[in-house]
Amino acid sequence: MATAKAALSLWDRGDSARRARLALPILVRQAQAGKALTYQDLGAEIDAHHRVVNHPLGCIGRALRELSDKWGKERPIPPIQCLVVNKEKGFPGHGFDGFMEGEGRNLTKEQRERRIEEYQAAAIAYPYWAEVLAALRLEPLKEDFSESIARATAFSGGEGGEESEDHRQLKQYIAAHPERVGVPRTVKGKPEFKQPSGDRVDVAFDAPEEFVVVEVKPKQAPIDDIERGLFQCVKYRAVATAVQRLGSKPKSVRTVLVLGGTLPAKLANLKRRLAVPVIESVTALDGTQREVEDPADEGRRLGPKGS
Repeated sequence: MATAKAALSLWDRGDSARRARLALPILVRQAQAGKALTYQDLGAEIDAHHRVVNHPLGCIGRALRELSDKWGKERPIPPIQCLVVNKEKGFPGHGFDGFMEGEGRNLTKEQRERRIEEYQAAAIAYPYWAEVLAALRLEPLKEDFSESIARATAFSGGEGGEESEDHRQLKQYIAAHPERVGVPRTVKGKPEFKQPSGDRVDVAFDAPEEFVVVEVKPKQAPIDDIERGLFQCVKYRAVATAVQRLGSKPKSVRTVLVLGGTLPAKLANLKRRLAVPVIESVTALDGTQREVEDPADEGRRLGPKGS
């Protein structure tokens, strides 16, 4: 609630307002994609530590509330900042409560979460975000991924060629260590798992509650191969989801890109837009890793399980 009461104007001269003006078009992008994003991801995009992201979100909440009052009841504007969520909990922090009807007073945890899900659904379904940006004198986000698409399309390394030893070792290591991708240790990995599309994915895990597909890229993989890996994850996820939906007991589907090296900085936005979790710096020798995001949380899509 304190966030709402302390919220500055969107056109204040300070860093919070400047970052709010950067953040709102990003949130519109997320609403139109039907996806939440974490405080960490938003912070990375607006160059702010995730612990201070609530300040620009407060500016956004105040601006939308004032514009909504101006437009009247015919086009009430939902609080789009509800799409920014805690990585572990999957919901906004309590700073958002001041923008809820009745400031979220006297709600149980379950009631609060249900109310937030309603706000999120309203933000995603809202058809006037372009008009909101125009009214606030902000430009829609313009992202050009044509270079990444061209590089990934042109890359032919690994197609029909001999598998490198580094790739083979990393693949076998992940298959033997499911915990590295958030899967219980008791689940056996399936290397070179064949999908109905004819694709062979590096490793698949048929866990009790979910089906997890893993693409691996060794440390020496060039940027265009990593880009291709991101798109491969999208394809594998779509096929695996279709297979699950045809089954009698469909599970949720998750894809993960595991890198022996690090994700190039220029691919960070592509990773977010494609909603592909990435785990960096994994080696088959010592099993060290650095997670870009929790593979179970990153890019959380709003919707029914398995969607």
